[in-house]
Amino acid sequence: MQYSTKRFGVIDVGEEQVIRVKGGLLGFTNLHKYIIIHHRGQGPFVWLQSLEQPELAFPLIDPHVVYPDYLLEISREDAEEIGIESEDDVEIFVLVAMRSDNRQMQLNMQGPLIVNRKNSQAMQFIDHHCSYSGIIELESTVEKQINGI
Repeated sequence: MQYSTKRFGVIDVGEEQVIRVKGGLLGFTNLHKYIIIHHRGQGPFVWLQSLEQPELAFPLIDPHVVYPDYLLEISREDAEEIGIESEDDVEIFVLVAMRSDNRQMQLNMQGPLIVNRKNSQAMQFIDHHCSYSGIIELESTVEKQINGI
């Protein structure tokens, strides 16, 4: 199926690529269908492109890139909500925000996106026990890797 997007133009998407975000994202609870796009030249960053709102795409990063010892504990109920049976099923991303005044990047560590790779179900998890500040600034070395987000 083809989708028209503002950032990436027309993209071909197979049904197996569609990620369904249960409950939507904070501030976008009415949108549930997304695709993860790996765009060349973006370093460790990927994009979460909405398939329901063509102009909406969020930059994401695996939190382990910044914090190699990153650990997220979710309840059995939350895991079952998107069909997670094993730790190997899970892929975790955090949303990246760009400050327009100085182009600094910040990570939302308290609201990671958890994706079940086996069934393409996902949810934005609110980590009430996050040991990282809710929004943190990335170091300039990581910022240089994306050079143009």
